[in-house]
Amino acid sequence: MSTNLKHEKPERSGLPWHAWVLGGIFLLYSLAASFDSAMGFAQGDDYYKANGMNEMQVAFFSNIPLLVNIGITICIWGGLLASIALLMRKSISTTLFFIATVSNVPFLVYAYFLADGITAMGMLWLAPIIITALMTGMIFYCRRLIRSSR
Repeated sequence: MSTNLKHEKPERSGLPWHAWVLGGIFLLYSLAASFDSAMGFAQGDDYYKANGMNEMQVAFFSNIPLLVNIGITICIWGGLLASIALLMRKSISTTLFFIATVSNVPFLVYAYFLADGITAMGMLWLAPIIITALMTGMIFYCRRLIRSSR
């Protein structure tokens, strides 16, 4: 008695390895940024000083206007949610990365054009631009990942 049962592997709907790497990196960064943001709001100048910021840096970060702070907060927490959504294979990750990226624009305008953010941020003056560029890349990456999984 012979049977022709095929032992087919079930289709994998998992993430490719590179999505795990990128999602993991963004998740770790977003967790650190979320902690930093929460501590900055909770402790203010004391937290900044305890982390080695000089007086100019403390003054810069303590005097960010409310609307810019709202944008920064949406950016940070939106990035965290986007990273989690990516790792959970949710298509909303694209939208969340978009919202996070757009929400960072007010800070970029404030830091580079309305305040002396370049001087205040010191060696890290380029970091907000790099982070925004990477998040923009993640928007396109997530879109492509969603299209290829259909």
